[in-house]
Amino acid sequence: MKQFLNKSITFPARHWKIRRKDGIMRTRCMPADIHSFCLHLGRIDRERRGNVYEVSHVVNSILNHGLARGRRITPKQLHKLLYFHYKDYLQKTDEPLFYGQFQPAITGPVSLKVVKEYKRFNENDYITRFCPDSNGKEYYIPMNDDSDPVFNSTLSDTWEKYSKFTGDFLSDLTHTPGSAWDKARKANLPFLKDEDIKAEPDLLK
Repeated sequence: MKQFLNKSITFPARHWKIRRKDGIMRTRCMPADIHSFCLHLGRIDRERRGNVYEVSHVVNSILNHGLARGRRITPKQLHKLLYFHYKDYLQKTDEPLFYGQFQPAITGPVSLKVVKEYKRFNENDYITRFCPDSNGKEYYIPMNDDSDPVFNSTLSDTWEKYSKFTGDFLSDLTHTPGSAWDKARKANLPFLKDEDIKAEPDLLK
């Protein structure tokens, strides 16, 4: 298990199959050092369509962003940071940040993938591991990846704006009357609509 250890993560050295651009498969040993590890695994493979990511890629990017600042977060905080990052990205690009939808849970917008992945954690426990993607790998987007500058700018903005608040506060914030969550609950919808998320104003104002 890969665990967060205070301000850094200890990863055991592992061997990965890597396909080069010429199609030839190579086996490489990934170093235990977190920064070197991220340079290899953090660069998302371009199997994704356009700049739409898997939800796990975004989750891991948020967790890594916090680790780089000596911060760990709870599942409740993660759900809300994920939501606000998605919202900001959608409003700036008119494109979804990842394939997946938010459910209007009692605690606010939640991702089913995140719920399942971290169901063993209490909502106020610190998360201690990354989230595997559909291939079982733990990718995230490094802050020095310039392939999608809007991703990194919206992640930084979201973190600076919302990470200082508790999960309970962020949950209450998403319950603001007229929010996308509020509209989905009142209409008894299974998921929040992207059009409502995009139209949602700044809830902190």
